[in-house]
Amino acid sequence: MFESYRKKYLIFKYTKYEYQLIGNKLIIDLKFEIENLAIFQPHIEILFNELALDLNLDDLDRFVFQYGLVESISYWKATCSKNYQIDCGTFEKGMIPFWKKLFHKGLGEFRYINGIQCSEIDFINFIFEPSKNKITNSIPNHEKFSDAILPIGGGKDSLVSLDILQKQKIKFDVFLVNPQKSTLQLIANEEINPQNIITVQRSIDKNLLKLNSEGFLNGHTPFSAMLAFLLNICAVAKQRKYLILSNESSANEGNAKIIDEEINHQYSKSLEFELDFANFNNSFLSKNIIYFSLLRTLSELNIAQRFSALNRFFPHFRSCNAGRKIDCWCSECPKCLFVWIILSPFLSHDKLMEIFKNNIWDSHELIPTFDALIGLEDVKPFECVGTVSEVNMAIKQVIKNRDNSDMPLLLRRFSEKASSIKNIPEIENNYGHNIPEPFLDYVK
Repeated sequence: MFESYRKKYLIFKYTKYEYQLIGNKLIIDLKFEIENLAIFQPHIEILFNELALDLNLDDLDRFVFQYGLVESISYWKATCSKNYQIDCGTFEKGMIPFWKKLFHKGLGEFRYINGIQCSEIDFINFIFEPSKNKITNSIPNHEKFSDAILPIGGGKDSLVSLDILQKQKIKFDVFLVNPQKSTLQLIANEEINPQNIITVQRSIDKNLLKLNSEGFLNGHTPFSAMLAFLLNICAVAKQRKYLILSNESSANEGNAKIIDEEINHQYSKSLEFELDFANFNNSFLSKNIIYFSLLRTLSELNIAQRFSALNRFFPHFRSCNAGRKIDCWCSECPKCLFVWIILSPFLSHDKLMEIFKNNIWDSHELIPTFDALIGLEDVKPFECVGTVSEVNMAIKQVIKNRDNSDMPLLLRRFSEKASSIKNIPEIENNYGHNIPEPFLDYVK
């Protein structure tokens, strides 16, 4: 399929990006084309309840153009056309390594699921007219930028970051993308000033959905990379200096391998991507927008322990993709099982039942997923879950705290299979990070 589509559909085109400000709403329209197959016109709206008073729309141009490149990944992957033709914006040769790596590694899971074996060099070829004036000669400093933006997805990680920033009295905006009702209620409960809320409405072009239904290539895309470029736009619009993510150390661990290449579902949440993006920003977009993860020095267990003390968030926190449409925990997917496990050492069974509504320890259907999470399978579930080491440590602590005569299904299975779990490394204590001062002290 991969090779046949590349032979049939040789060129993908990024033909147009437009943006306009109507009141406090920034409207972005993009246009992509798979030659001889389909045209896509994604539409994105960013609602700012307050904007920088001296905002010049021209200052957004390079940021909107680059956002279009990352948004295009969702559409390009339908045929994986080898040639990507850029017919708009300002692009230069020095940007190629970043984008080739992001397309290749960001689509690692997609390549794994679709059986695609293709090197980073050969995966995509960018065609563009060299810029007359080098971008690097005109990178804005944005020296007057201050304060921060914090994306809130509704899960425990971003809420731990929210609590840290609140306690340290940091000035920040919250950033929401297609928020669920539960997330909006959570934000309302925190009494955050409406002027400090940025809301993005993003949808997928129906022509891509049509191709998906017809069997064209489909799969996971690097969502967090898309967030990074959206955050850049918001930083310029509101003159914010710090873009604060909530990605933990566990995001660095992969899920599977293609030959010798590690495939990581969370690549765009990894420290590797974070450092690449920070360098790309500094080289081509802004000298003074700082992108980093506040929780990078913490493990999932560290975060779960901190979150367990924040009971005000329990009624409304969510991170289940399967239950997103009806705003609930489905209790049947890898994410639900993982969050249940990682919180279990710190919350009572009654409290977990109050959150999830089901006793996940007794789920027969989740046995294959459980085996993958504890390391009995070669492939870890393709979801935002912690390391095998963290999962095993959490389960061991739960078993230690329980009466052995009353062990539910999955805990009994762990005890029975423990001898088969091999080569599980201990949790590290020294994590790399990109956290600037004084934020590192805030986490400690």
